[in-house]
Amino acid sequence: TILFFTGTFFAYRVVIPTGVDFLSTFTLEGVTNQYSLEAYTSFVLYLVLAMGLIFEAPVIIVFLARLGLVSSRGLRARRKMVILACFIAAAVITPTPDMVTQSLVAVPMWLLFEGTLIALGFLGW
Repeated sequence: TILFFTGTFFAYRVVIPTGVDFLSTFTLEGVTNQYSLEAYTSFVLYLVLAMGLIFEAPVIIVFLARLGLVSSRGLRARRKMVILACFIAAAVITPTPDMVTQSLVAVPMWLLFEGTLIALGFLGW
């Protein structure tokens, strides 16, 4: 629960303002940006729920390690693939094409993965 709410808070305070700022820079001469409440609400809900679920990844990894399906040694060996997967997932999740918003989603995913590896090492899994 704490991880989920941390993810939603991070999305609401960091990712969404950055994404909205970036989207508002797309203007054409003589055209003004008009936001609808429905579009903004769906944008916010989508990112908040996505980040909340992303922050649950350590729980899933620990559960899989407890079942014996993954190990810290095996995950360390696949670290490069996990980092690439984090950035690919962030590119899919974020609705903006900029690297800043994508990095704001991918870097926490990667840091959560590294923190989970440390925890698995302490637990001996």
